[in-house]
Parts: sequence; structure tokens; C-alpha cells
Amino acid sequence: MSHKKSIAVLYILIMTMFVFVIFRLYSVTFEDKAAKVLSGQYSRKITVAERRGFIYDRNGEYLNKYQKGYILAVNPKGCSDLIKTAEDISLISNYSQSQIYDKLLTGVPFTVTANTGCGLEGVYSYPIYEEKTISAPHIVGYTNSEGVGVAGIEKHFDTLLSGNFSGEVIYRYMSDVSGVPLENTGNNIYDTGYSETSGVYLTIDKKIQKFCREIAEKYIESGAICVSNTNTGEILACVSLPDFDTERIADYLESSRGELINRCTVGFTPGSVFKTVVAASALELDKKFYDLEYECTGSIETEDGDILPCHNGEGHGRVTMTEAYAQSCNPYFINLALVIGDEIILETARKMGLSKNGTLDGIFSYSCNLPEYSPEISSESGYTANLAIGQGKTLVSPVSLCTMFSCAVTGNYVQPGIILKITDGDNVIRNYSNREKAMVLSEETTEKLSLMMRECIENGLGVEAKPTYKSAGGKTATAQSGRYSDEKEILNCWFCGVYPHDIPEYTICVLSCGTENSKNAKVVFRKICDFLEEM
Repeated sequence: MSHKKSIAVLYILIMTMFVFVIFRLYSVTFEDKAAKVLSGQYSRKITVAERRGFIYDRNGEYLNKYQKGYILAVNPKGCSDLIKTAEDISLISNYSQSQIYDKLLTGVPFTVTANTGCGLEGVYSYPIYEEKTISAPHIVGYTNSEGVGVAGIEKHFDTLLSGNFSGEVIYRYMSDVSGVPLENTGNNIYDTGYSETSGVYLTIDKKIQKFCREIAEKYIESGAICVSNTNTGEILACVSLPDFDTERIADYLESSRGELINRCTVGFTPGSVFKTVVAASALELDKKFYDLEYECTGSIETEDGDILPCHNGEGHGRVTMTEAYAQSCNPYFINLALVIGDEIILETARKMGLSKNGTLDGIFSYSCNLPEYSPEISSESGYTANLAIGQGKTLVSPVSLCTMFSCAVTGNYVQPGIILKITDGDNVIRNYSNREKAMVLSEETTEKLSLMMRECIENGLGVEAKPTYKSAGGKTATAQSGRYSDEKEILNCWFCGVYPHDIPEYTICVLSCGTENSKNAKVVFRKICDFLEEM
């Protein structure tokens, strides 16, 4: 036999053996499966419940879902008294006793939704979670129809929320071919992460967030409310109006109202709240500026010969820095800015948190726009005057104003944040509390700024913001936006401040955009302070 023929024969033998082994394996598998079927052994599975990962507020309250009743996994074989079981389940569900009894008679495990859980024999109870974001949609975000996070925290942590932090409950049992469980074959419930508390914890306080949203809907048509911890920079509430329903995202994609825009992180013309920075700049330069007096005649003439009016056309007369701040006197602060120079003002603004851009824990970007300093730009007509009163090219976000006002009363710049921690249930995987912090203002400066802010509420333009219980400090502003509605200019009406005044715990920034109702921001500020005291 030739060499080639030998190889061919060997090849045929190998292939024959390979086919025989494959056939034998298939036969064994088929025979084993057939034997199990014939003997009544067939593995079955029921998915009892499944969920995406949790997003919590700082106190462990759900933000991306709510509990909607319970799901009961019922094993008829484990129920010693079918009539009693049917009666008890019917009392907590929408099914009649006869309907439940009929299901029990089949002997096949089943699930049923209920209003509450129960501890019945042969019945396993698990909470049902509805995916729903109500109080903080701009922060929490939403998922698409396939359950993938496409905005906010849902998007940023999608891998965790859809992976390690998700969970399901599976009920496995052995049955005959008709699906009826066999006796003593190990009916088992497998809880794969469903009952765990792992998730992403935000700095948001759900109670504060809910109240701010409700009060905003009552007083603000378009605008924002941001509440932060004065000392840690943690965002406790972040409300933007108009907002949106996470279950109807398609309805807002072509809307002209901007429901999907988070106005807490968008830059707006700040107006007179920026005078806080001008005052801080002067006091840091020389504490004697605190005693500087100026005669307000109702307008001021700049070095370029421009005449800029005060909101009080008759003038405030001779005023100190505190009086000018409380009454929001434009000529006083324009004069002060011309004396100290815009370079120092811009430097102080950046130190206090009004930088060009920033992020909340690297997730949400918030915008600020400060004019660049240069001798050429600074010499332009009206440049310094506009800067002094928060007009012109200056834009700041409510988040950044919370940072700035916190700095004004503590002296510390603290990087704002929105994430508290990430936990696997038993252990903290990552803690976000260690944020950038720097002392940027002297104690003497913060003391004087604090007194000025209190005077604004006690005896100045901010009296409508005065809380019921304790004193507060803050600043009013009505800024031109350059945008119009029905031939009326839309104004950015602000009230920003701290509460309580003596030992500030909360920094609150309220923005109401519209053609009227400029006092609404003050009223909202007052009501938030009262709520925080009563909480």
C-alpha cells in the first residue's frame, strides 16, 4: 500500500471514531434528558422580580424609583392549608379567594402582586420597585426603553446600576412534564442582589428637594433653586423649572421651553448679587474701605462721561458700604470698583468660586463666564461699571453662586459636590467627602460681609426674605437678560443668602426669570428657611 493510501485510510478511521464519539455523547445526553422527562424530573424557573440599581438621597431614600407593593412567589406544595392561604392572599391582593384557590389546586408555583408582604407558609414576599424619578429629574436622569441610562446619574453610573448593583429573584423547582412540582426535589428561591442595599448615594436631601420643587412650582415659572451645605459644599436640593416627566422624554425634545435644561448649572446675568464680590475685593485690599462713604445722587458719571443711573432715581444720599449693599446702590459700587480696579475684582471672584467652569464630582458641568482682564479691555467704556453691578458679559450659575455666598460667610472656597458615596451594601466603595477646600478670605472680611447681608434682610431691599424663626443674611438682584417676551425684557430676579445668620448651615440661591413678580425670589427664600427650621 502506497504512503498516500495509508494516510487516507488513517484519516478515514480517525473521522469514523470522531463521529462515533459525537453520536455517543448526543445519545447519552438525549437518553439522560429523556429519562428525566419520563421519570418526571424537569427543571423549571420563574423570574419573580428584577430591578436596576438604586440611586439614594443622603438619608437612604430612593430617588430613581419607588416601592409599589409586593410580589408574592407562591409554592402550593409548601402550603399545608390551601383554603386559609387563598383567603389570606385575597385580603392583600386584587384577586378573589376562589381565584387564588384555583391556582393553588394546580400545584404549579405562581406569582401574584399584593399591597403588603406576608409571612405565610410556602409564600415568599419581595417588594416591587417602579422606575420613577419625580423630585430631581435633572440630577437623577433617566433610562431609555431598553433600560440603558442616557442622562444624569443614570447615565454616568450605568455600568454599575445595570450590572453589579442590579438584582433579581429566581424561583427554581423540579417538575414533571406538565409543570407540576415534584415532591422533595428542592424548591429554592435565589435572591441575586435583589434585597441588597448597594447603590449610589447623592448629597441631595429628598425632603428638602421635594419642598423646593413644590414651592418653585407655586412661585416660579422659569428659574432654579439650589440649596447647599454652607460648610461642605454638598448640594442638598437642585430644582430647575420648567422640569420634565422622565416617562415622556420625547415630548420635550423639540420644546421651546427648555424643560431638559438644568438651570441650576447654566450661566445667567447675576446683577447685584455680584456686589458681594466687589465688597469682598475691597475689604481684602484694605479694611478701611468698610467705612468709605459715598454721596448717591441717583446716578454716577464714569471717567468716560457716561451717566449710569441708580435704581433709586432720587438717590440714596450719603451711604456707607453696609447701607449701599442693603439698598443695592449702583453708584456706590461702581465708584468702589473704579477705585480698586477690575483686575482685583476678577481675581477675588475666581477665588470665591466664580471660575470659568466647574463640575459636580466630575459629572455635571456648571458654567460661569467672567470677563478676561486686560488693560485694553478694562479701558473700554462701561466695562468696570458693568462688572461692578453684575451686568455685561458676566454670567454665573445658581450652583456657583451658592459656592460664592458660602465663601463670603466662612472664608472658605469649597468645591461643590453632588455624590456622597458609593456602597455595595456592606462597605463604602468610594467616599466623595474629601473635596477641594481653601481659605481665601480673612475672618475680618467674612464678619463684615455677614453683617452687610443681614442688614439687607433686616432693613434693606430684602425684607420680604426675612424668615419667621431665625435671622438670615442675603442679597437681592434684578438683572437684565437682553431677552424679550411680548416686547418686555425678561429679568433675572435673584435672592441668594445663608441661614441661619449667626451660624450658617444652609446656603440658598433662588432665581426667578420673567417680566414681572421680581419679589418671588425673596418669598421663596423665606419659605425655604422656614421649612428648614421646621424640618
